[in-house]
Amino acid sequence: MVSQTPPHADDAEQATLGSMLLEYDACAWASENLRADLFYAPVHRELFAAILDVWREHQDANLILVGELLRDRGQLDRLGGTSYLAALQHSAPTAASIARYGGAVRDKARLRAAMTQCREDARAILEAGDEMPDAVIERIHQGWEALAADTRVPDAKRLGQVLEEFWQDAETRENAAAAEFLKTGLADLDKAIGGLARGSVHVLAARPREGKTTAALNWLCHVSIRLGQPTLLFSLEMNARALAGKVLAAEGPCNAFALRQGHLTPETWHRLGITRGEIGGAPLYIDDTRSLRLEELLRRTRRRVRTLGIKLVAIDYLQIVTETQKGPAPRWSGPLRQRARRFTSE
Repeated sequence: MVSQTPPHADDAEQATLGSMLLEYDACAWASENLRADLFYAPVHRELFAAILDVWREHQDANLILVGELLRDRGQLDRLGGTSYLAALQHSAPTAASIARYGGAVRDKARLRAAMTQCREDARAILEAGDEMPDAVIERIHQGWEALAADTRVPDAKRLGQVLEEFWQDAETRENAAAAEFLKTGLADLDKAIGGLARGSVHVLAARPREGKTTAALNWLCHVSIRLGQPTLLFSLEMNARALAGKVLAAEGPCNAFALRQGHLTPETWHRLGITRGEIGGAPLYIDDTRSLRLEELLRRTRRRVRTLGIKLVAIDYLQIVTETQKGPAPRWSGPLRQRARRFTSE
């Protein structure tokens, strides 16, 4: 029979606390990589918080200082007394073992979090009622993605550290700007908007048959073919083969209409074959699934950003992306703005 006791490691928790009582560097590591709620035993949670309080105030967290703080708070006897603090100190082989034992504490905490996630998933399914399965599954998926990403405790960064990270992306300001903004290939437009910023949304609006799809496709081609950056196009109207023809015509020696009709000379076909070979390896991905729900579109985008490193996403077009419960919005209305905001926020 499977044990119902949540995963935990008492020895690792004790060794972690003992390492913190031995050395400054162990406390520094723990403050950046652990939280009190990652410990299973309530006593260890309180001791962890107390040790860090002493360390932050005195830049040291030895047994005497921690004992005095706990005595002043009236917690010493309840948390085991000075004898338990001494036992913790002796349980750590060396302070250098903090990463190994602290890592074990964090790993067990993540397994407990997975148990909690499973219970929440089961409750969400049982209480779904008339809610669409896509919406329920998407919430479950987001919960597991968040759990998988929680490998360390986020912490505030010093300005110098952030500047160093920024500067590593480029040796010059020009290269740094190029890393933050993707160019559309249209010099006047890039000058006006500064390029396509990461995490931003740009709406290309016009009447039907004014070239919105062609313009967006040209942006994607520039980013993928000229800059070599992966891009993704969701085409909810035009199929992938027709879009590929548009790309081939734009990059080749003929217009799209002549290519569709097939009225080309042997020389033009030969040159098109060369163009096809030149652009065939460009990292431009096309998803031409029809009637795509917003939840599914978000899920596919997250997966492809993670697996393919997508830098730019275009949706042709956002108005016909269906909500989970509702149909498409007829114009650039409140619901449609919410879709755009939700997409870019994720």
